[in-house]
Amino acid sequence: GITEGGSRAFMASYNAWNGIPMTIHPILNSITRREWGNNGIICTDGGALRLLITAHKAFPTLWEGAAAVVKATVGQFLDDYLLAVNQAITYGVLTEGDIDKAIRGNLYVALKLGLLDSPMDYAAQPYTGIGVSQTEEPWEKQEVKDFVRLVTAKSAILLKNKPAGGERTPLLPLNSAKIRSIAVIGPRADEVIFDWYSGTPAYTVTILEGIRNAVGPDVEVFYEPSNSMDKAFIAASKADVAVVCIGNHPYGTNARWFYSPVA
Repeated sequence: GITEGGSRAFMASYNAWNGIPMTIHPILNSITRREWGNNGIICTDGGALRLLITAHKAFPTLWEGAAAVVKATVGQFLDDYLLAVNQAITYGVLTEGDIDKAIRGNLYVALKLGLLDSPMDYAAQPYTGIGVSQTEEPWEKQEVKDFVRLVTAKSAILLKNKPAGGERTPLLPLNSAKIRSIAVIGPRADEVIFDWYSGTPAYTVTILEGIRNAVGPDVEVFYEPSNSMDKAFIAASKADVAVVCIGNHPYGTNARWFYSPVA
């Protein structure tokens, strides 16, 4: 966070708190800046400016909403904001001082990162040269791979791990020496699904591929992509272990199994 982790950028949420939309809430300045010491960036979420008018009904016009956002010390929009801000200035409800106050944090972060240095010192700020002067892609470095694996492992939540099949020890981690077959079940187990804001990865590993890579050739891994209960049951009954890939689809909230592909 801001006070303990040193973060200097965050996004105001869509919701309202005590009847005031967070995009224009006074606590952005009074709490996060003055009390917590955030001297960096505060930005809107995508479409938040228009939602002030259409959803929250906080203002009748975009320019009034834009003025309120800037006065709340939000210095970055994820919207087409220029016309609305210019109108607010023209109508006298927004001043140059308001804008200076809002974007001061943007300039601080840019200075801190060396983005305004001239000429830019790549030696002092090595991350600014990614894709420009580096010969090795950052995701190919072993220390980066190790860190990503650590973060991924820590982000996983194991809800239950009980013994199975008469064993005394917990089921996980699986012991490939005692397993001869694994059924991987689910319509998306052999596909990597990205979130809305995902980048383009250099490579991907599906759940099915990961299991096959982990257990090696001595363990039979067969895949049942069907979401029908009978086929899933048959596949599970033929294997020593069944890995069923379920969960909410990142693009929607449909609870049907077909749209719940990730474990």
